[in-house]
Amino acid sequence: MATEGNKRVIGDVVSSYNRDEKEEAVEARAAELGLPYYDVRKMELAPDVLSFVSVDEAQKGIVPLLRKGDSLIVGVADVKNENIEKIIDYLSEHFTVERALISWDAVKDAITHYEGLHKQELEEERDYEIQLADSAMTFKELEAELNSAALRDILKFILSAAISAKSSDIHIEPQKTGARIRFRIDGVLHVVGELKKERYDYILSQVELAAGMKLNVNEAQEGRLEVVIKGKTVNVRVETMPTLYGHDISLRLFNTESTMLELKDLGLSDYNRGIVEKMLANPQGMVLVVGPTGAGKTTTIYAILNRLNEPGLKIITLEDPIEYALPGIAQSQIEEGSSFSIRLKAVLREDPDIVMVGEIRDAETADVALHASLTGHLMVSTFHANNAAAALGLLKEITDNNSLLSAGINLVIAQRLVRRLCSDCKKEYQLTQEEYEHAQSVFNEIPEELKKDKTLTFFESAGCDKCNGLGFSGRIGIFEMLPLTVEMQKLLTREDITITELQEAAKKSGMVTMEQDGLLKAIDGVTALSEVMRAVKE
Repeated sequence: MATEGNKRVIGDVVSSYNRDEKEEAVEARAAELGLPYYDVRKMELAPDVLSFVSVDEAQKGIVPLLRKGDSLIVGVADVKNENIEKIIDYLSEHFTVERALISWDAVKDAITHYEGLHKQELEEERDYEIQLADSAMTFKELEAELNSAALRDILKFILSAAISAKSSDIHIEPQKTGARIRFRIDGVLHVVGELKKERYDYILSQVELAAGMKLNVNEAQEGRLEVVIKGKTVNVRVETMPTLYGHDISLRLFNTESTMLELKDLGLSDYNRGIVEKMLANPQGMVLVVGPTGAGKTTTIYAILNRLNEPGLKIITLEDPIEYALPGIAQSQIEEGSSFSIRLKAVLREDPDIVMVGEIRDAETADVALHASLTGHLMVSTFHANNAAAALGLLKEITDNNSLLSAGINLVIAQRLVRRLCSDCKKEYQLTQEEYEHAQSVFNEIPEELKKDKTLTFFESAGCDKCNGLGFSGRIGIFEMLPLTVEMQKLLTREDITITELQEAAKKSGMVTMEQDGLLKAIDGVTALSEVMRAVKE
């Protein structure tokens, strides 16, 4: 009668014979296919090589076996698996990849080595740099290449065209038979091409692999990667979301090496710039930049901080998120769930000269910021409101102290962004009678010193090769400046004051409205009148 120990020995021997037979069968199959064969039992798998694929990917039947310089040998258990081919395509961007055949038992053996293995591998590797050619790709060139170029080049071509067109976002949107590609340029989405279904599938896998995401999961994911073009780095934030026909891919581009703007670069008229400079000379008080999402408030705030940044001043920011690093300024990220007001109280204990609060979102933050603006601090912040007068009216509603509000604010800057006309293809444009009458009524209310020698002449652009046929290139701000004069302060202390009354009082005090500022820019040929009308209606 066999003992328990003898049973285990016999079982091990049988298992070994079975495994030997399986490996011999795989070896024979490899010979038929003309592929190398590896017996993983006889190999020592290096963790740094294994880490080129994740454990989830390995379970699909692929194991990195050996690396020799720029060459990588990968074992595959299924030569017809499309998921494995996508992983190999990605690895091929970094190595010369050679396939070898291994058994499914070998895959299982390899997976046991992943326990405790941290993915320095692809979480670090996948946040990789995509090197793009220095030559820019036009929309026409991109459209011609999308469905004919080598698969591995398509993502590079899309990124190259988007960056050269100064796009802020790339959207790859699955449709029933393929995918549509759109670029957001100067705030407006433009269709730049269509991808066939199989090419979209490849791009999705390529993006997921590059950005450190999971493959073939039906869930929203986030990741990131870097792109290098002409020696400059562009960070790309990647988001995918399951939709009816596949995963919608969103790529947001951030140029981390962009030059900080100065006030003169924002599009401020000499008149408005003079108001800003005068208010920034005050050692205390609040400068508030207002507008809807996408109005360019953050850019204006950074330009103001850039103007104020001097060695003798302590500047601290509270931001969510920090979009650009500002040399010489202490920038603090507000983490999710944290309160601006609590962090602001802590910042004020450090005795800064200037504080920037990314956004006033509630009554407590407004109260702390306004008190700080009256105790020797220059405060800079943003607020969501349609115009300068509306910002004051809304702040009155969320704060209980009208005197504090009227005394604490020095200047309200309201703004929108409009697209610049392409200078290479713009031409004079004849308004309709209705357009002309409206333009004339706006023009009539502009202060005389600002409209001297100007006539109601406007321009449009048909589009050319320089602007990719869009007619526009870049954006510029249109602004209204509302300094809180003694008269405006008195009005704010009234309980029954309305936004309409505040707006009329501001115009009487000499405020140039956003519409008027935009009209002057349209007359100068900087933008189109239609752009101004669209922006002020937001």
